Amino acid sequence: MAGLRGREWDSSCRALRQLWEASGAVRPGLLVLATSRLMPSLQQAWWAKQDALPQPDVLLLGLGTAIAYRVPPQPEAGEADADAHGGRSRGSGGWRLDAEWAALMDASYDADAVRRAVDSVLQMYGHVRIAPQRAAAPGSAALELPAGRPAVSYGLAKQQSRHKVSLLVHRSLRERVVTDLTDALRATTAAHSTRPDGGTRQHGCGGHGGPVVVAGVRLVTMPRGPRGEWFSVDVIPAAAGKAAALCHVLRRFRIPPAAVVAAGDTDRDAELLAAAGAAVITTPRPPPTLRRLLEARAAAAEGLDPWASAASSAASGIGGYWAGGAGGVGERPVVQSSSFGPAGVLEGLQRLGLV
Repeated sequence: MAGLRGREWDSSCRALRQLWEASGAVRPGLLVLATSRLMPSLQQAWWAKQDALPQPDVLLLGLGTAIAYRVPPQPEAGEADADAHGGRSRGSGGWRLDAEWAALMDASYDADAVRRAVDSVLQMYGHVRIAPQRAAAPGSAALELPAGRPAVSYGLAKQQSRHKVSLLVHRSLRERVVTDLTDALRATTAAHSTRPDGGTRQHGCGGHGGPVVVAGVRLVTMPRGPRGEWFSVDVIPAAAGKAAALCHVLRRFRIPPAAVVAAGDTDRDAELLAAAGAAVITTPRPPPTLRRLLEARAAAAEGLDPWASAASSAASGIGGYWAGGAGGVGERPVVQSSSFGPAGVLEGLQRLGLV
């Protein structure tokens, strides 16, 4: 939502912001932004758009590896102190990280072992480069340049953190790299767990414990660029994830999952939409996991009750987290917008009868 998308995008952002601020005057709520970006990257994208974008109360950063709460500006502090809190937006007052969530990430994730495993895989592919092709004359073969871009490399520095390692991988090697990473990570992190037996514990949004805590890590892949030539491969704690982080926030503020409306348009958002009381799919061409949520809703309209299994399948399809606890299929409306981004959110809220 914070990207540079043009005037129509900005106009929809302003309309969404006005709607949120007007509704907050009647019944205060909590606006949560879940993103794969970390704070430095998000601030850079946010700076030019801050006057149009709704101001979130909570940030779920780095695929749910970090949680930050907005700190209201102090009357006597001014803008200089906002930067000291880590915030760069005018009037934001800065952000405060959730120390409890960070401690959970540390307890379930051996960052040093993960980095060693990732480095070992990078060394395996250090000699592989993707050479750009020169235009070839008709009837002749294309000529490859002798030097090119590394086929597997670390992503931008602003996308790396202690609990999130991001790689940039060419599509021709994606499956092989994921397999090699899985083997290397299994060998180096199998013994690291928050439970002596190395097992898993899971609590839904309505439970009384923490989110999913699993010995090991998660690998999350996502195409990059309009042609899908490159993929990001993110290594994060198994206890992380957008849905797990959201459930932590809901417990903190004692908000029932049934009161949550979530919106998203990628496979990475499937677990988040499945954990909410209502969902808006903000794309006319949803990816497979989001299509399964729509199919589950369509089947429910015919008198079936496939929601739990379909939502669980959607989450597990991306190694995700099925939170549960938000009610039965009749309580889980899922709508699809014909528009992207903030315009899609507005359309979805209208379809849900909320505006």
